[in-house]
Amino acid sequence: MTYFIDAGYLVKLEKLKAKHSELQSDFEAISAQIEALVEQGNDCQLHIHPHWEDATFENGKWKFPVNRYKLIDFSKEDAESIFRRYASALFKITGQKIHSYRAGGWCLQPFSHVKEAFLETGIKIDSTVFPGGFNESEVYSYDFKKVKSNESYYFENDLCVPAEKGSFLELPIAAHTYSPFFFWQLYGWGRLIPSRHKPLGNGFPISTKGERSKRLTTSSRLSVSMDGYFAKSLNSALNKNKANDFVVIGHPKACTLYSLEQLEKFILRQKNEHTFLTFTDRL
Repeated sequence: MTYFIDAGYLVKLEKLKAKHSELQSDFEAISAQIEALVEQGNDCQLHIHPHWEDATFENGKWKFPVNRYKLIDFSKEDAESIFRRYASALFKITGQKIHSYRAGGWCLQPFSHVKEAFLETGIKIDSTVFPGGFNESEVYSYDFKKVKSNESYYFENDLCVPAEKGSFLELPIAAHTYSPFFFWQLYGWGRLIPSRHKPLGNGFPISTKGERSKRLTTSSRLSVSMDGYFAKSLNSALNKNKANDFVVIGHPKACTLYSLEQLEKFILRQKNEHTFLTFTDRL
């Protein structure tokens, strides 16, 4: 698999670990886990949530202001600095060439704001877009409505506009339309059998006002995911996907016992018909 590592966390841990013994332990444990992933043949690439720049650690807990959640919330110079520092922190642990990127919260527009950072860092592949995706809220901002299929394409200045001789390859995350009934099931199983359907991790997403009621009343165009109950749709989403590449997203904070079982079943069912590649393989 390809693991997109939230490198801002590594940077912040390294900065604060001398003041907090628990952060020293966290840094060592996480570094060891990443090293183990590399040794097992996995690919570890760059993922940026820039709100780590403003995160603080107080009384044993992290505090996350989200008024600067997107790279566009920083100056171009600061955004480029974030790329350099975060990529360097990740490379120090993995020793792997960094060539692929996924934006935190799917927020990578306008791309011109970070194009120079891509070039300087050596990013060749982006995998942020999912066809038809759109979110404009107090925290998130992305618009992928121009992208109609999961087919990969090269681009240059605009994340969603193909350019035949573009410098960067977009490997879109596969997209799928989820009905309101699907979300009634998702929320229902979480209440009925929490031992199987509640996340195993202690992380949490940033909620958007009115998101739950919207999901329960209208169809939603979202990325194909192995998170929680979404893993139920992996096979059906693949069957509807006509592209050569089928990219599935996942978040450790959203893993459940159910989702891990479904992912295992998906791999066993598909491994004889499809090739599972890392982004390094794809490059």
